[in-house]
Amino acid sequence: MKTKEAINILNYAVEYYDMLYSSGDSKQDEGEKNKAWKALNHVASELDRKEKAKVYTKRYIEWRKGR
Repeated sequence: MKTKEAINILNYAVEYYDMLYSSGDSKQDEGEKNKAWKALNHVASELDRKEKAKVYTKRYIEWRKGR
């Protein structure tokens, strides 16, 4: 598996988590979702610096604009 493929799979997993996660507390939900997106962004950024992996999905770009 190539790095870019792995990051894309992780991106889909975070998108799925973002759509379905619900603890019943909207403030906590938003915090947990933010942590997941930030973690994915951190990993992608580190890999981008090392291996030039780029991940910019439409959903991620929309998420970043909303923050």
